[in-house]
This record gives sequence, structure tokens and C-alpha cells, in this order.
Amino acid sequence: MCLVKAIAIMKMLERRRIDCTLYMGTSKDVSGRLIAHAWLRSGSFYLAGQKEMDRFTVALTFGKTYTQ
Repeated sequence: MCLVKAIAIMKMLERRRIDCTLYMGTSKDVSGRLIAHAWLRSGSFYLAGQKEMDRFTVALTFGKTYTQ
């Protein structure tokens, strides 16, 4: 659900031409299985997924930048 939420917010920001970065990270759960998480940042503000992001290592980033 975190990826769906982050992409939805990213699309809302895109319509308003607001820069943002989508992060995707990986980690392992208590049983050692690989897990993933997504979060979104715009400027210095985290808009989605910020509570869990510290547990994950960033694997990919996707940025949207608009010129004025």
C-alpha cells in the first residue's frame, strides 16, 4: 500500500508542478525475508511513508523536477 499511496501523492504534485522524489527501499523482516517500502519527499517534507523509512536501505529513487 505504501507504493500506491506515494505514487498517488506524486501524481497530485505533478499536476501542480511541485518537485518531489519517490524512494524505494529494502530490508529484512524478523524472519529474514526481504521486504520493501516506498516513501515520498518534497523539499524538506516527507509526505508518505516517513514513519518506517529509517528501517530501509534506499534501492531506487525517482525524481520529478520542474523548471519555473
